[in-house]
Amino acid sequence: MTEEKTITEEDLTKEDLTEEDIIIEETINTEDHTDFKQVPMIALRGIVIFPDVNINVDIVREKSKKAAERAMEAEQLLFVTCQKYVSTDDPGEDDVEAIGTLVRIRQISKLPGRTQRIAVTGIDRARLLHMEETDGFLAAVVDLTPTQEDISEESLAQEAMRRELEILLAEYFQAYPKAGGGLVEYLEKNDNLANCLDYAAATLPFPVQKKQQVLDCLSLKERYDTVCQILADETYIGKAQAELNAKVRERVDKQQREYMLREQLRAIREELGEDPAGSDADQFEAKVEELQASDEIKEKIYKEIKRLRSVALNSAEASVERNYIEMLLDMPWEKKSEDCLDIHRAEAILERDHYGLEKVKERILEFLAVRAYHPESHSSILCLVGPPGTGKTSIAKSVAEALKKEYVRISLGGIHDEAEIRGHRKTYVGAMPGRIAAAIRQAGVKNPVLLLDEIDKVGTDHRGGCLFCAAGGPRQRAEPPVSGSLCGAAP
Repeated sequence: MTEEKTITEEDLTKEDLTEEDIIIEETINTEDHTDFKQVPMIALRGIVIFPDVNINVDIVREKSKKAAERAMEAEQLLFVTCQKYVSTDDPGEDDVEAIGTLVRIRQISKLPGRTQRIAVTGIDRARLLHMEETDGFLAAVVDLTPTQEDISEESLAQEAMRRELEILLAEYFQAYPKAGGGLVEYLEKNDNLANCLDYAAATLPFPVQKKQQVLDCLSLKERYDTVCQILADETYIGKAQAELNAKVRERVDKQQREYMLREQLRAIREELGEDPAGSDADQFEAKVEELQASDEIKEKIYKEIKRLRSVALNSAEASVERNYIEMLLDMPWEKKSEDCLDIHRAEAILERDHYGLEKVKERILEFLAVRAYHPESHSSILCLVGPPGTGKTSIAKSVAEALKKEYVRISLGGIHDEAEIRGHRKTYVGAMPGRIAAAIRQAGVKNPVLLLDEIDKVGTDHRGGCLFCAAGGPRQRAEPPVSGSLCGAAP
């Protein structure tokens, strides 16, 4: 009777074994498997140990400590395998990897607290056949012959594989300059390709799952393909991370440089006795970040803020620039009100506020009906003509109430300069926005009902022409350019 059979009868009783375990026991009993061995076992968290590699492992669980002590009392042999999940506190056979490593314990040291450190050396791969808890520690039955040597060490194929491995490692070290300490020297001294592959997987900072993939490869060809694929993937990831880090570093350096120059400029202004204009510019930039507008508009405002920083604080240009930026920030670029296109409601409001004016009310209801049928059409213009006191202004106010829009009245009577309508040029001292832009700013939405009142009282320019026509006229101010379609043609 072999030693393995004696262990099976004493430790692995029939009452405690499952059907799969009984099959393993019968196999051990009926065949002379000299490569089967029962040794103490430790389940590691996030660590994969390879053959011919020296490593120190810290253990905390009492089962692991007792397994290490039992191994030291016997042949100093220990089976270690990685847990599938680090969070598992009491791993079972389904919670650990089937392929592990048979190691030899060289030393056990006690660390402060409940931690022990064991120094081990990997011997060879081993396959876990069965595990159970015995006397407070885990014992495993393992197969010591899982490795398949499918390529001869003297073949040219192994030399070609070795050279290709060196090329991939060189590219990997370019992406990770601090990785692989001592790996190059090991490859120069060791001619065994299998040992080189295992040492590379153990030394390089691969993820635990990928290291386990290498350990699971029993044939040399499969192990070589796996290591090369991992090296290629990690090299690509490293280069991509380096490019991203370079872009981020460049952006940060640019921001720091701008900050330092801005601080120097502020210090220079203070030395010259000028109040730094950067405070206003910083406030404007903060408002731009919160502004609801397109990127094109924000870019334009940023350019104006940059120009404000470069001008003298007490100059007339700074005042015009500041007013212009404030105007841009107050404009409702993306704020608009929803139209209420209820014809019956509009008719009720018109009948409530106005007596008579049947043709006028009918024309307004037709206008609202067209808007209800085609709500995406361009804004239209209604021209109300009549003697003073006939209700032109109140009709416009009723239309705004019917549509649930903001209402703004612009009185054009007595204007003698077209710049008051369209706005002054910024090159002029005391330049101000036009009446229409100011009205939209006052309304707070980009689609209010604007009433251009007293158009007939607009003055004439020095050439005898109408100032309102010189300013662009109502349709040019209200509508964007359209193609020559019927719906967009001027009436």
